[in-house]
Amino acid sequence: MSATETAAALKPVVNGLPANFMTDGPTYAKGATLGFEGMSFYVGGRGAVLGDVDADVVTAAFVYFEPESVRSGWELAGTVMSREQAASEFAECCDQWGRDHLSDGPDYERAAELIGKVVNDASPA
Repeated sequence: MSATETAAALKPVVNGLPANFMTDGPTYAKGATLGFEGMSFYVGGRGAVLGDVDADVVTAAFVYFEPESVRSGWELAGTVMSREQAASEFAECCDQWGRDHLSDGPDYERAAELIGKVVNDASPA
């Protein structure tokens, strides 16, 4: 199996896992307890890895989302807490989701290493 074929086979798992925590009710509940409204925790937490950038940068990165929704979420998130703290809180939700939903059996570090090799070897074209 080629790197591209392997990447295609892994796509549902690699794309699905992050979506599970990002759309999980407890993630939104945590955001609300921190003072975020609507999608601002999602936009603020996910976009914060880009740094304290202009909303245009985040809007460009969130290519599949309606731009004004991203802009308003980003601007609102910045009034709640620092970008760095938002990223940390969002990552903690990911960690918690993993603890709640993923078993202890698989060697996740090895899986991440192997998936990294597939990603690095696959053509972006």
